[in-house]
Amino acid sequence: MSLLLAALLALAQDPAPAPLPEEVSAPAPESEGYCTPRRLALLLEELSTKHPDLVRVESLGRSASGLELPVVTLARLEGDSPRSRPAVLLVAAIGPEDLFGTELALALVRQIVSDARREGAVRELLGRVVVHIVPCLNPDLRSQAIAALDSGSLALAPRRVELDCNFPSGWDPVAEAGAGPYPLSEPESRALAEFLVARPNVSACLRLVLPAPEQAVAHSWPDADVQVQGELCGALDAGGLERIERAPGSFLRFAYGERGAFVAALQFPFERGSPLSLPRVSEIPRLARGAVGGVLHVARALPQVELTAPAVASLAPSQWSVDLELHNRGTLPSASARAREVGVVGAPELEVMGARLVAAAALSAGEARSLPVRGARIALPELGGSERLGLRIFLSADAGSDVRIEVRAPRAGSARADARLE
Repeated sequence: MSLLLAALLALAQDPAPAPLPEEVSAPAPESEGYCTPRRLALLLEELSTKHPDLVRVESLGRSASGLELPVVTLARLEGDSPRSRPAVLLVAAIGPEDLFGTELALALVRQIVSDARREGAVRELLGRVVVHIVPCLNPDLRSQAIAALDSGSLALAPRRVELDCNFPSGWDPVAEAGAGPYPLSEPESRALAEFLVARPNVSACLRLVLPAPEQAVAHSWPDADVQVQGELCGALDAGGLERIERAPGSFLRFAYGERGAFVAALQFPFERGSPLSLPRVSEIPRLARGAVGGVLHVARALPQVELTAPAVASLAPSQWSVDLELHNRGTLPSASARAREVGVVGAPELEVMGARLVAAAALSAGEARSLPVRGARIALPELGGSERLGLRIFLSADAGSDVRIEVRAPRAGSARADARLE
């Protein structure tokens, strides 16, 4: 983590995220079917109670007025920790322009859970990746909006600080009047930043937004990332690096600029049911289908390492070579160039257990390139999307030894292969 970011996060530390309370008070009256923060908390708690094997609901912290900031984790929760798997993070309802995101986020949670209850592609996907969803980062604004609908005023009091201008990447209080007295001055933006920093396995961050014209802008982002971002956002008809370049202090700019996560602003055109950027309730199912499709597309693109079965050859008494192939099954690279620039994640590593590791090489196009060995571990290069890398490792051990080979990548998960030296 950069010294700047560490200092900003240290300005006002909140307690570690805790589970939401078991009991939530009865939901307040709703206007036109929209979800109040209390109703949202109740529905999320109900989902986690009914589906504890797929849904975990925790709290990022509390808003400026003291409301909970729920975060939903969708994954098959048996086996390894979700923090060791590749992950995507969706954040909704940051400001008045994306209040509609809460309805879509809740609908997509329900749909993904429903699909994951059955054997099939979604259940298999949640066995190897994690989807984090923050359905409402700004519950104070949502409460105010629902109250405005109930009263018929449709007017929102301006907030002193706009959350999507309060993040430390490109923070500019001159260009953005609502940027705040300092980056991460608000409890909501600080809580979200801390959540992301604590999870280096998050490879992609998403928002749900209204359509906006994209314009070419000058930037200094690495060319490799620009290409990957273009392919990802082109498949989704989403905004990417061009959008965040014009959004100083925004969450997505922070996610890429400071954390090296790929980003996408999923666009949703709709006929507004009110001046508060809310769709008609009848439109929510259609919009939610688009949200589900976009989130699952990115989840499938997440990097994930795989190892083929090893091929063992005896070179001399107690000396062996083992050939195997490392594959990134995702279309996103194991880490972005920006993540490597800012040093937020380490390189992938291979570890050997059950034998002494002597040397290692990467095999490509008939050529071998030596890889650095550090004790029982090998430092590996980052893998591009769908890339395959041949490996040859040289071991010293008695015949009949059982060897375990594990690869771990901070944003691409882990893989294991077992071999017997014979």
